[in-house]
Amino acid sequence: MTTTTDAATPAKPGHRLAFGILFAVLMLAASGNTALQAVLAVIGRKVGIQDTLIVGVFSLSALAWTVVSGFWARRSDIHGRKAMVLVGVAGFGLSMLLFGAVVLAGLNGLIGAGATFVGMLVARSIYGFVGSAATPAAQAYVADRTERQGRVQALASLASAVGLGTVIGPAIAPFLVLPGIGLAGPMMVFALMGAAVWFAVARYLPAGDMPRATDGSRPTRATVPTAKNAWRDPRVRAFVAYGFLLTSCQAINTQALAFVVIDTLKITAEKAEHFVGIAMMAGALATVTAQQVLIPRFGMTPRALMRWGAACAVAGNALIAFAPDYYTVVMAYGLMTLGYGLARPGFTAGASLAVGAHEQGMVAGLMAAINGACYVVGPLLGMALYEVWRPGPFLVNAAILAVLIVTAFVVRTLARSGVEPASDNPAEETSSANLPPT
Repeated sequence: MTTTTDAATPAKPGHRLAFGILFAVLMLAASGNTALQAVLAVIGRKVGIQDTLIVGVFSLSALAWTVVSGFWARRSDIHGRKAMVLVGVAGFGLSMLLFGAVVLAGLNGLIGAGATFVGMLVARSIYGFVGSAATPAAQAYVADRTERQGRVQALASLASAVGLGTVIGPAIAPFLVLPGIGLAGPMMVFALMGAAVWFAVARYLPAGDMPRATDGSRPTRATVPTAKNAWRDPRVRAFVAYGFLLTSCQAINTQALAFVVIDTLKITAEKAEHFVGIAMMAGALATVTAQQVLIPRFGMTPRALMRWGAACAVAGNALIAFAPDYYTVVMAYGLMTLGYGLARPGFTAGASLAVGAHEQGMVAGLMAAINGACYVVGPLLGMALYEVWRPGPFLVNAAILAVLIVTAFVVRTLARSGVEPASDNPAEETSSANLPPT
């Protein structure tokens, strides 16, 4: 059992390095995926793949991510966080390399549209099934080494890597369309970046101690909680339900944004690409502001983050539902993403604080599964409703988010999150010195 240190204990240089490496891992994945999204529609049109099939490529990887996140989280409990981060980064790099090779072959006429589509599915499946190992391991790594008082800020800072990545990816994607390989360039470059980050993890990320159970024993296959049991755990199921509904609303907003911009400006999809990019960057910057500025500045508890975050998201959805012009759309999208940027660290940290030290992998796996599950069905239903009545999905989102605000007040596990200890047994509250934000 490791000893608990004071929350104000200065961070050691090694802890800063470890956090920086994990931050780079999540930022790499987010920027690589959004860079791919930025060029994928153009690739599909040039190769001759239907738009709906292109969307299906990402839906499949999201489904795979959802299915196996718990598996990888459990492996991180048994074999260590670092090992699973290495597996995940390797999966990301291999997926990008194969995707780039398939795109290059398709654009040059070496394979047909059907074969290109199948190759894309295989490449993204690698990311969904293998690349998903990194995220729960990284979250659990930070939770293992962070005290209760600093865990909200630490997990929020880690989560901001995703927000920063969504800014970087679309911004640099056009510059990675390189001579000779063209639209395959972004994938090839990110594959190289993946190799560099993999080396940094292998060489510089401390392995650390394995989390221990309350009796001091090391975890085994027989003692590590399974994902099947975790979904039913009364300590975390309210966080899981809240998180799934909130991230599903966010997924609908993200997928609908481009259509809202096109319909508001009444221009073609090609002409709207620049305006969509500006709106996406505004939303990403709002998320980073929430997680890197507001949360550290005000020291909000998980329950406060879930309440205020959902409230901002309600306002943003209500505003965008009847937005009269492009500037209102950007303002509304920024407001809702600010809310999501507050609420997501709220339910993530709340679930982490609700369990003991030896169960952090289980919780991290659940949170990672939520991130994949929200993209499987939600956006499809949202877009179907959008085609029937434009304000529809946003008003439904606002109603769901309003219910989440109420639950954050009345459901005990949410309302007391960050206030009550995770366990009556202080031996379960083990951690080392806080990992700082970068």
